[in-house]
Order: sequence, then C-alpha cells, then structure tokens
Amino acid sequence: GKIYQYDYSRKVKMCEDFEKHEMALKAGLSTAEVLALRLYTGPMFSCYNGFLRAIGSKVETLLPVVRAELALLRTKYEKARAEYQTRAAAVADAPAPTNPA
Repeated sequence: GKIYQYDYSRKVKMCEDFEKHEMALKAGLSTAEVLALRLYTGPMFSCYNGFLRAIGSKVETLLPVVRAELALLRTKYEKARAEYQTRAAAVADAPAPTNPA
C-alpha cells in the first residue's frame, strides 16, 4: 500500500484564518462554530459521527455539555495562541547570530 508522507510545505492555519474566511464571515459564524466545523470536518469525523449516531435522540441533553466543552476549547486555544505569539515575538526580536571568523 501507499505510505502517507507528511507535506511539510503546508502552511499551518490558525483559527483566525478560518474565522476570516469569506464563507465564515458570510455565515456569521462564531469562534466556537468555526472550531466545531474544523473538528467535525477533520480526520476525527468518523469518530464524532459514530458517537452522534450512537446517542441518536439524546442530542438535546448533550448540547449543554458540547457548548461547555467548546467554551473550554476556545479558552485553551486562546491561551495557546497567546503563548505562540509571545514565543514568535521573542524569536523575531532576538539578535541575529554572529559568525565568528
């Protein structure tokens, strides 16, 4: 079979990139909705879909839990983004290495 090889040239996108996408703006999606769509349309789709099918009509009781989890996910995402931006700024501000000759 074919062995999957990661494409390192792909640009990693932040949630903000998807929030600013024309379709997300047109739909008026919140950050939580953008995150939910990214999670649901990613490689874990089959797991999420299987779970949702298994709970069937119990979805109404699950919605408050999902909302709470999305809020927690957003908090964690924002913290991680802030840490990333701090590290990126520190690297950008670091003096260039000198070449002793």
